[in-house]
Amino acid sequence: MSDETKVSPTPEEAIDNTIDNESDSEDVKSLLAQKKHFRDKLEKLTIDFESYKTQNPEKVAAPISSEPKPSNNDDSRLEKIEFTLAHPDLGAEVIKEVFDLAKSKGIKTEDALKSPMAKAYIESVRAEQAVVKATPSGGRSPKIAGAKPVSEMTIDERKEHLKKLVS
Repeated sequence: MSDETKVSPTPEEAIDNTIDNESDSEDVKSLLAQKKHFRDKLEKLTIDFESYKTQNPEKVAAPISSEPKPSNNDDSRLEKIEFTLAHPDLGAEVIKEVFDLAKSKGIKTEDALKSPMAKAYIESVRAEQAVVKATPSGGRSPKIAGAKPVSEMTIDERKEHLKKLVS
């Protein structure tokens, strides 16, 4: 019955009792020393950081907000549309590359278009397109369409049609 009257310790008290009971162990002594060391180090660093914040308030980053920043999608989309209208001979992938180049160099898109890198890229894309256009698309020869279907042609018309196909 004496067990029933005994009050169970809180978790913190139980941990403290456990540490006291095992304090003979070298591992526990090492862990306690590490705990004390890192707590002291944390306190020292927080004091140093507070003094740094007061001395250099412009270098301390502002807290990061979870709200998204308003984007300038409308401005960039409008700029892309205007650029596309100003340069109708350029393809979509060339325009994208020019905008990426301008963004990476921090220059205007017109200046990026005049750069040697953009000119070389445009030249290579045009050369690829010329090769694609020059390559025949199918293996079949073109068919010559007559004025009327073969089934409605007379014998003489069929002979003429055959001559056109062969020659």
